[in-house]
Amino acid sequence: MIVAGGHYASCAAEPLLAHHPEIDIIVIHEGERTLVEIADAMPHLEQSLPEIPGIAFRSGQQVRFTRPRPMLDDLDVLPCPDRSGPVHSIAGVPTSYLMGSRGCYENCAYCCITTLHRMAPGKRFRQRKVERIADEMAALYHQRGTRQFIFHDDNFLVPSEAINHAEYRHLRRNSTSEGWRTSRWSSSAAPRMPAWRPSTPESAWACPRLPWRRVLHGARALRFAAQPDGGGFGTRLETCAAWTFPRSSL
Repeated sequence: MIVAGGHYASCAAEPLLAHHPEIDIIVIHEGERTLVEIADAMPHLEQSLPEIPGIAFRSGQQVRFTRPRPMLDDLDVLPCPDRSGPVHSIAGVPTSYLMGSRGCYENCAYCCITTLHRMAPGKRFRQRKVERIADEMAALYHQRGTRQFIFHDDNFLVPSEAINHAEYRHLRRNSTSEGWRTSRWSSSAAPRMPAWRPSTPESAWACPRLPWRRVLHGARALRFAAQPDGGGFGTRLETCAAWTFPRSSL
């Protein structure tokens, strides 16, 4: 049995099932609970499929969709991923991927993220608790030797300067108490820059010690990158064309 999921599969479930008989089921939107229910339904899966929310499947020559599965409001109830096996390395730097939030508060017409989060009822933007993020990073730092953290959030920050700085202060306290300091971060931001001033104690901690490479989208990113000092952040800047290479993650 082959189960597909992610941004593209969720948004194009009907043509994928119609034209690719190798695919049996497509999970729409988030898949943690859905995949467990599919596994639990064995060996009577065919009879159980109509009762599993958030999937598309083939019934004879027809593609059927079950009722939408509501989004998970509390991301902290999910366990951390199983990262056993070789440590991933980028340019010789031990690297781990993680998420501090899901969804986006923007409504960009070109972006698949907006389309995806319209497909399930619930809050479009959800964040994990800072303590849980710090605990996960500390475990990766000490147990896996991670020195570069890549956040696959659709939006790592929020459009509030006060909230962003409060969360960075909180993360700084947690990281100090956990005994990790020298790392590199990479994260994403929406086309409209989130509020963040480099002339604060929080940014002084985040930038020199934890070089925070912001991934911006489109024309705003190009204007930002054109500034001699990288927009005042004193860090390297990465840009990506979200409409050309949309990231996919459950």
